[in-house]
Amino acid sequence: IAFINYLLATTSLRDKFKTVRLQIPKTVAISVEEFDKFIDENRLQKVVIMNDDRAIGEAFVNSNLSSTLQESLLDFVENCNLPLAVRSSSLLEDSQFLPFAGIYSTYMLPNNHPDVQVRLGHLMRAIKLVYASVFSKCSKSYISSTPYKISEEKMGIVIQQIVGQRYGDEFYPAFSGVAKSYNYYPFSHMKQEEGVAQIALGLGRLVIEGGNALRFSPVYPEIIPQFSSISDIFKSSQKYFYALNLNSDAGNMFLDDSANLDSLKIDQAEKDILNVISSVYDIQDQAVKEDIFCKGPKIITFANILKYNIFPLAQILVELLNLLKTSMGKEIEIEFAVNLFKDKKVKASIDLLQVRPLVVNKEGIEITEEDRKRENMICRCKKTLGNGMSNVHDVVFVEPDKFDSAKTRQISAEVEKINSILHEQNRPYLLIGMGRWGTADPWLGIPVNWDQISNVEAIVETSIGNFFFEPSQGSHFFQNITARGVGYF
Repeated sequence: IAFINYLLATTSLRDKFKTVRLQIPKTVAISVEEFDKFIDENRLQKVVIMNDDRAIGEAFVNSNLSSTLQESLLDFVENCNLPLAVRSSSLLEDSQFLPFAGIYSTYMLPNNHPDVQVRLGHLMRAIKLVYASVFSKCSKSYISSTPYKISEEKMGIVIQQIVGQRYGDEFYPAFSGVAKSYNYYPFSHMKQEEGVAQIALGLGRLVIEGGNALRFSPVYPEIIPQFSSISDIFKSSQKYFYALNLNSDAGNMFLDDSANLDSLKIDQAEKDILNVISSVYDIQDQAVKEDIFCKGPKIITFANILKYNIFPLAQILVELLNLLKTSMGKEIEIEFAVNLFKDKKVKASIDLLQVRPLVVNKEGIEITEEDRKRENMICRCKKTLGNGMSNVHDVVFVEPDKFDSAKTRQISAEVEKINSILHEQNRPYLLIGMGRWGTADPWLGIPVNWDQISNVEAIVETSIGNFFFEPSQGSHFFQNITARGVGYF
């Protein structure tokens, strides 16, 4: 974050977009020394061998932060009553070669209680819960599949002002997103090195969970492959968004880091924002139009931004990706949020929330004619990730004739049981199923977590009838697939 701030201050990037505030959110950080002190002073080393997430969470919540940290946090909340995100920032999380994306928790706080001591209590609780997420079942499972050990991990904390505005009892930005300098699945005449972005109305949780976000190339923002027909637009467009509930009781949050968030329908969004980022389906003409006075259901298309450039998002992302990729010396991923204001005298803003390295393996492998013979194939796909996978012992297959999109959580639980057996026997496997693996939306695919498929060697996503969705390049699940070298069809 500090490095981004330095680049924005010392380069000419801001001068190219004078109508937009290009910035980072107000941020404070807690160093990993406080994590070590917290573990030692509260004698929490025993949690390494515990497997009960609830017991671990309770042990951390009932422990005490150091007196010096408590004093600093009190001073902070006395001077800040704006919504806050308490984010993980561990040593391994932004590793150059195996970054951990979305493995640890982020808690969002309204931070608006009139009693400063109550706000302090909420903030300290969130910090302890982020610390506890290091030792969760999911985290341990992920670390065990890497060359690292949990004893090597240390947790820092980043406390950021949430980007957004208040709309009634909800708080959210106009839209948020993720941009990558490398596009794994280019379309048409796009090139992989030109990058890709995904954006969605509201908080960015929908994007990183693999929900229905809008995907585009910043170099060719007018090309939207998922909107190639009217039926595709209705199927692939965003159906809901996340917002921070300003009336939520942060004192009751525990292991669910989405407890303070509301999932709202699109028509519940602020009308001024919808008018900018949505189109209207004209039922009479059976066409999608950008006319806000046209009657019909609103569809999130971002056409006014990507086609008509009322906010220079694509140009900003092109410049940012090039600058940060060059400055960091490797492929990168950016998380950002955009505020649009009703008062035209107030500049729109784009805040950079995070930049992390992106692991890209570009080596090739020769596929022989013998390999391509039908009788030797299990599955075939024109675009894949990973190569040279040869350690597969079993196939775990979700049968299409038994698949029910209303029962994907049950499917996840069954896959977890099979994974546990194969993990104990050290038998890596090929995983085949319908829709997106790892999505948080159970209607888009099978919502597994990493600990439920920890022994997987390669993943296949298939379609069945109309049940087909594009790969979600902006999700944390996808990021970890690429980082771990898991094959992906």
